[in-house]
Amino acid sequence: MSWKRGRTTKATSAGAGCGVVFGLGWTAFTLVFAVLVLQHLRKVMEVRGWDEVPCQLERFEIHDEPDDDPPFRAEVEFVYQVEGRWHRGTRLFSTSSSESTRDDKYSDLVEIRELAKERQEAGHLNCWVNPSDADEAVLAVEEGELGRALLMLLFVGVFVSIGVGVTVASILAMRSNRARTAGAVRRKSPVRKDRGVRVVAWATSVIGIVWVISFSGKWQEALNARSWVKTPAEVIWSRVREQDSDDGTTYSVDIFYRYTYEGQEYRSNRRRLISSSSSGRASKQAEVDAHPPGQAISCWVDPGHPDRAVLERGWVFHGVMAAVAVAILLTSMGCWWRVLGGPSDGDASRRLRENENRKGLGREVRDGSLRRRWTSLTVALLTAGFWNGLVSVFVGVAWKAWKGGNPEWFLMLFLIPFVGIGIFLLGAVVVQGVALFSPRYGVELEKVSLRPGEDTALQWMRTGGVGTPRRLRIWLVGREEATYQRGSSTTTARETFFEQELFATEAPLRMREGRLTVTIPAGGMPSLRTPHNKLRWFAVLGVETPRMPAVLDEYEIDVVP
Repeated sequence: MSWKRGRTTKATSAGAGCGVVFGLGWTAFTLVFAVLVLQHLRKVMEVRGWDEVPCQLERFEIHDEPDDDPPFRAEVEFVYQVEGRWHRGTRLFSTSSSESTRDDKYSDLVEIRELAKERQEAGHLNCWVNPSDADEAVLAVEEGELGRALLMLLFVGVFVSIGVGVTVASILAMRSNRARTAGAVRRKSPVRKDRGVRVVAWATSVIGIVWVISFSGKWQEALNARSWVKTPAEVIWSRVREQDSDDGTTYSVDIFYRYTYEGQEYRSNRRRLISSSSSGRASKQAEVDAHPPGQAISCWVDPGHPDRAVLERGWVFHGVMAAVAVAILLTSMGCWWRVLGGPSDGDASRRLRENENRKGLGREVRDGSLRRRWTSLTVALLTAGFWNGLVSVFVGVAWKAWKGGNPEWFLMLFLIPFVGIGIFLLGAVVVQGVALFSPRYGVELEKVSLRPGEDTALQWMRTGGVGTPRRLRIWLVGREEATYQRGSSTTTARETFFEQELFATEAPLRMREGRLTVTIPAGGMPSLRTPHNKLRWFAVLGVETPRMPAVLDEYEIDVVP
């Protein structure tokens, strides 16, 4: 038997100061995006407040200019009547200039043109007219622009709130540190420890919903693309498109092609279902060189909308985004279960009082090892799937560049540690999968609660699993857990203050089942559960099996005063 002294760690002012700096920086960074979204939303709302009047589309032309960026330019002309006087408008979007509208995607402009023609044929094509200047008007064909702007504002607002929350929490931690340094005694607020979990639950719920709404259309399109028709096409022009940002220049392949479906010619520059860009110009230039003007190629055409076509029907990116959505929503569900249905500190305290009132009578059988193993396997699968799915996108880019004879060495070297982590996570999945078949044991306690100096009978029995264990050990452990704030993060320190081996054997028959007496030391500390500190007692069962992960199951014992 051995006693070990526990220790308590306090949050430092330096850690809280770092949290303030991080929170302010995070808030400032996200506020930049919030301002941009608000400006866009203001323009959309301003136009939506104009008068909506019928109009007549006279011209909608799309020009391709590969030397310009964006390469596609739409010119529109429509006429409308206000107070008996005819006016002419040329604006397509609320954010476009009065002369023309440019776009990176030819297919987007085509869809808008077809929508405008359909509405005109149906007799309800309208435009928004500035009530203070009847010569200013916008063609009313923007679908879902207001909803997308509000959704993006909500999404950015969550991240701004996170930054504000981190800053406020760090400032409060600094004040608490100063009070302790000055010797002030503060009464701890009986606030539940799950307040942070509640914040995470709300944040992940909003982010997950926005994520699903944002990508649901793309996921549906990816599923529908499996039935698209392969059609011959011809390259009109191709180029490497550059996109400059604060992080540097990225490149993408832009191929403009024509194809004929059911006797009608269409054009598109859509390469994949979701466009992307990355570093490394050489590999993109090689692909452009392989697609000169006049080159015969194939594309996939949507039979229901022949103006929609792609050159590749890739699904990797969609799979990664789906995995991210699943991970976010599972996190949200777990947090809400913890807040609404999971055991809390108050529940545990009530259970301790109930056990005390029952004077230690009763029996309890515990066998949660299989559920814990399934939980560990699920977490390992989700983590490995999310990480490797994300890394596989960049590995695919590097592999394609290597296969094309233009390897991106920097990207390949950069990915080595990330691939290594992915392999490690896959190994963890294998280990957790094998652990499902490790020997399982059920534990029966004669009493569900004990006082210091009292004892109870503990009986174990093997309930499943495969393999012949090499050794079985049972020991009693007392553990202290302290939860404290360090800057913007919450940390839990664990320290074992008591440890006593109760039983150990290598005899197969004795490992199958047995019975022993567990005695709580006379001077043992009672179990304690507060929002920030816990004292817990466990009966620990450990099993070593050749060529299988070790079993280490803990069964908590309530020690009452």
